[in-house]
Amino acid sequence: MIKTKLTIIYSDSRRRDSTVAILIQEMLKKRGQLSFIASRRNFSKILRLTTPINIVVIGQINILFDLIYEDGVMRSKYRDINLYFYPAEGYATDREYRMMYPVKFTYGDLKKIYFWGRESLNWVKCNTDVNVGTLDNTGYPRIKMAATYDRLKKKPLQPKIGIVGRFNMLNDLHGTLTMKYIVLELATEADYKGVFLKRLRVEGEAILTIFKVIDFILNSTEYSISFRPHPNEDRDSYLKLKERFGNRFELSEEVDVADWIAGCSKILGLASSSYIDAGLMGVPIICVDKVANIVEETLIYEPAMKLIYEVAHMPENFDELKEFITTDLQSKQSAIFDGLIESNFIGDHPDPIRHVAETIKFVPNKFTTKVTKLTIDIADYLLMTKDRLKKNPTLDFDYSSVFHGRDEHFIQKYLGE
Repeated sequence: MIKTKLTIIYSDSRRRDSTVAILIQEMLKKRGQLSFIASRRNFSKILRLTTPINIVVIGQINILFDLIYEDGVMRSKYRDINLYFYPAEGYATDREYRMMYPVKFTYGDLKKIYFWGRESLNWVKCNTDVNVGTLDNTGYPRIKMAATYDRLKKKPLQPKIGIVGRFNMLNDLHGTLTMKYIVLELATEADYKGVFLKRLRVEGEAILTIFKVIDFILNSTEYSISFRPHPNEDRDSYLKLKERFGNRFELSEEVDVADWIAGCSKILGLASSSYIDAGLMGVPIICVDKVANIVEETLIYEPAMKLIYEVAHMPENFDELKEFITTDLQSKQSAIFDGLIESNFIGDHPDPIRHVAETIKFVPNKFTTKVTKLTIDIADYLLMTKDRLKKNPTLDFDYSSVFHGRDEHFIQKYLGE
């Protein structure tokens, strides 16, 4: 294994985390520090090839800990690495936090955890073995990103409604059968509540309602539709909808959700954390959960959605839903939602991403660092080519600088502000 001064930035999901990873990479580059953006498909392989000086995880911490720990103890070859963690989720309930920060892991080895806001920071402080100096009230990374996308985006000539897809159980990216989720809960939960069965009903009722909405929009309004599947969904499942509905229906190709929202007149769908971004950007949100009669089940599966409902218009029936679609709807104002943002998404830094980059240990490039980076680039290209030939469905999920490229206009605008 090669020891190197390279920094590895792990991006858990291309459509959720890669833009943050790219911005950190650019900021490190400006101060003379090389880095490589890894993903699920290559992270473990890269760590077998080289031992970097820094690892920055954007996403889920278990991805890193499962690799570097054995029986609760860090493997000796990883002990000199500086570990940094920027969670992909920053607002949750106690049950969800316990899933995000499992007690089996040792958090004292982390140099920094960059929290979105005070509540998640305080939960980790009170419920893990983490050192207090590790905790950083950084802020939600997409607040400045959303403002930048909003200034750059040109509104389409034809008004567009964005529809949020969140059908992970019905349309799992990896092809996991729904029954596995249901049986796993039964086998592992002492207090079985049938949460996954309830989620299955939520998705089934919601997709039927959304199909009805699509039909109404395309037949009775001038709007076009941009449908955005969840990153954990198989996008190919929706290609037939494009064939069915024609040019006024598209699958979102935007990488970042804020970029997509900036081009929409309204956002519509079942309950989703993407409502947070839309609320921050002042884009009206229409939630179908009351129409589909799925509010109760949604809150059993995801109790945190109770406050996110606050920023959405919640029609009581389909006639009211049609009215919200056709009228000049304004973004809903909510003091409760504003409080949620203040306590869970506002940190101590106006540019959270820049703050993260500045706190990562600086190690100047050496010739060997450049050689290691080139070696990893070549290996990643070969691995990605192999996956493309096999038509691996995770290609859209896992970021690759070679195949996915970057939004240079956005990057330069963000860095210049």
